[in-house]
Amino acid sequence: MRFVKSGQTEHAFEESPREVENRESGRLSSNSTDCKMGMVDDLFTLAACRLPYHRQKIKRKNICRLRLRFILLASLPCWNYLWPQPNQLQGKTRMPQKNSDSGRAWDEQSSQTFIDYGNYFVPEREVQMQTLVALIPPRTQTFHVLELCCGEGLLAEAVLQRFTTSIVHGFEGSREMLNKAQSRLARFGERFDTALFDLASSDWRKLSHPVHVVLSSLAIHHLDGNQKLRLYCDIFELLESDGVFLIADVVQPAHALGVAVAAEAWDEATRQRALYLDGDLRAFEYFQRSEWNMYRHPDAIDKPSGLFEQLQWLAQAGFVDIDVYWMKAGHAIFGGRKA
Repeated sequence: MRFVKSGQTEHAFEESPREVENRESGRLSSNSTDCKMGMVDDLFTLAACRLPYHRQKIKRKNICRLRLRFILLASLPCWNYLWPQPNQLQGKTRMPQKNSDSGRAWDEQSSQTFIDYGNYFVPEREVQMQTLVALIPPRTQTFHVLELCCGEGLLAEAVLQRFTTSIVHGFEGSREMLNKAQSRLARFGERFDTALFDLASSDWRKLSHPVHVVLSSLAIHHLDGNQKLRLYCDIFELLESDGVFLIADVVQPAHALGVAVAAEAWDEATRQRALYLDGDLRAFEYFQRSEWNMYRHPDAIDKPSGLFEQLQWLAQAGFVDIDVYWMKAGHAIFGGRKA
């Protein structure tokens, strides 16, 4: 039994076996969870004693529920609650993962598949490119655009056509993709150059020229949370004042129901696209057969993060005017500006 004084009255409350064991063994320390539980239990016990109505009515299960809620709130530092670190997000709802030994790795065959089927697999691809280009602040003088994982050069082509004073640097991890991009954009001469790189590496993140725009499409989800935050901070340092960072990528829904909705929406978008372009479902059937929909068939190579967390990481990196500009079927366009 535990005895707690409230005013002039001494109240007895039955202790749990765990509390008796800890008290007798002397294992309650100021840093232990048990000690916190005991102190919070005393707090709610005293509260129950001081409130006449609740003295008889409150139930122990309600006290336990409130006690747990109190501990969770008390144990979260305010800064981390507002700005969660990537390593604190592991408890969020995640997509079930396949055995990593059976998961596919991105290789040149994957690049070729994306080249062949990207127009089917990427929801509203033209709309996404139009949105990204429309968000680039125009300049009358020459300015530099860095595109991370430029693929076959479709977005770079749209930028070069829209902004005649732009110079685009296309970084890509696939030799096959770079060859396609160089062939497609050869007519732009020195206004387009390429480099083979590793997105996760940091050796490319210091450039000899100021960058006005950094673009990335369907690439950053291959980095884990800590790598994303580090990338956002490094991109902020690369950008000149008033420069923008724009991201088009798949994002992780916060709840299992959201994952199911994204999976269904991506399937439907691909099905409609196949019918629109070809008048049949062969491309959609390949989409299903190749298990491209990561919301239905997760792989270790895909590490999407929640949209809300990524907006917070952009703010941590120093960006302002952070916004979400488009979203469909688990795909989103978002970004921010360097003041």
